[in-house]
Amino acid sequence: MNTRKKVPPSLVPAQQRAPGSATEINQYHSEENYKRHVGLRQLGVPPQIVPVKLSDDLEIGQRLGIVCSVRKGTQPITFQWRKDGGLLHEDQLVRISHNDDYQETLQILYLNSSHVGNYTCSTKNPYGSDQMGVRVILNHAPIWISNETSVSGVAGENVSLNCEASGHPTPIITMLKEGKAQQASPTGNGRLRIDPVKPGDAGTYTCNATNALGSITKTITLQLSGEAKMLEGATGTDPQRDTQAYGGSKMAPQEEIMLLSALCLSILFTSGTVGSAPSPPQIAQMKVPDPLEEGQRLVIVCAAVKGSLPISFSWRKDNAPLNSSSVRIVHSDDYQDQLQIDKLGIDHAANYTCSARNAFGSDQMSVSVNLNFAPVWVHDVPEIRSVPGESISIDCRVSASPTATIRISKGKLPLRNSHGVRVADGVLEISTVKLTDAGVYTCEASNDLGSIEKNILLSLNGEIADFLGVIPKWPTHSSRIVTAT
Repeated sequence: MNTRKKVPPSLVPAQQRAPGSATEINQYHSEENYKRHVGLRQLGVPPQIVPVKLSDDLEIGQRLGIVCSVRKGTQPITFQWRKDGGLLHEDQLVRISHNDDYQETLQILYLNSSHVGNYTCSTKNPYGSDQMGVRVILNHAPIWISNETSVSGVAGENVSLNCEASGHPTPIITMLKEGKAQQASPTGNGRLRIDPVKPGDAGTYTCNATNALGSITKTITLQLSGEAKMLEGATGTDPQRDTQAYGGSKMAPQEEIMLLSALCLSILFTSGTVGSAPSPPQIAQMKVPDPLEEGQRLVIVCAAVKGSLPISFSWRKDNAPLNSSSVRIVHSDDYQDQLQIDKLGIDHAANYTCSARNAFGSDQMSVSVNLNFAPVWVHDVPEIRSVPGESISIDCRVSASPTATIRISKGKLPLRNSHGVRVADGVLEISTVKLTDAGVYTCEASNDLGSIEKNILLSLNGEIADFLGVIPKWPTHSSRIVTAT
């Protein structure tokens, strides 16, 4: 009877299967036959994006760069950007730069309130996909969500006055009528609901919205049927004055609000534009993923959010000039430098400092690259020679992250502090060596990423104390690595 054997998707060449789906192969009855007849191709790796954290003190007028960097993945890799779930398109203030096969950057040249939202970078190749999302929260003074300045109502029904405002930090909204505080709706969203409305509720209400960056005030007039004339006179409006103020043509209240809003926006944009006044550079806080592991790809972005051009950049590693063939510096644009490491190694764990300078001053920002890696011996000395009566140290120290647990033993017995013997921080110290101390000492070190082991021979007078019966045949290699599973 013929049977079909389902072959794992990982054994099927990419061109014979849809990404992420399983495929059944009829003509082969075992994985061994499949490998022999078809050949097991190099397995593809889906893209994996480096997590991104944005500064929480963004302000209007600053520049912002969001880097979408793939730390691992088989080419070709495609990128896509979305904002609040919708496809993101470039405009005069938003640019998308394809830096290389593993990286794209979303640049916002001048931040304003319209840029607040959730941004998502998606990557995809034939073997899978990944995505990364960040929320852009902009620190800005309160802005009215609604420009309504008058509301009409009928006694006995309900009305709602809209004092809602956006801002970050979240603004505190208060409502007053003739100096008396009004209780907002239970939702606390800046709306005042009056149900039912009474003749005494008619009048002018004052809305205030305040946060750490500023405050705004507006008035809303509530008119009830049959009382429009009285309220018009109570507001103190001077039609003649209004006509003169706007060049002889009377404007409706809504037109006035629109004109003032446009004027304020124009002033804000003109006065806050990057480079409009000479200023020193200001570097955004640099952040790197934590934890990092060996073999990953790392990009550190140094972005000047403010400052007059031209701006020059320089980098240092542990406060020394950066000079390494495995580290690449890319000048992305006039406001941004990138430090790129294609394959992280232990030597890359350090503090990196980016400095930016122009004719008006300078700024610098540092970030620490902490790399998770299996233990590595600090010193690897296979033999120590001594004479009775001397003091010696057996060094089993390692470099590791997370910190490794170190065990020192002799003849399979762990060594601990005792008279004349001290074990601390991976070092065994013997204050006065005796003949019985000769032999093989075993060092073991382990953390979550792996473990290593080595033997150190202590010989006295240059001879191995065979008579002790504790010296095994010396191995060809004194150290071995045990991989964590």
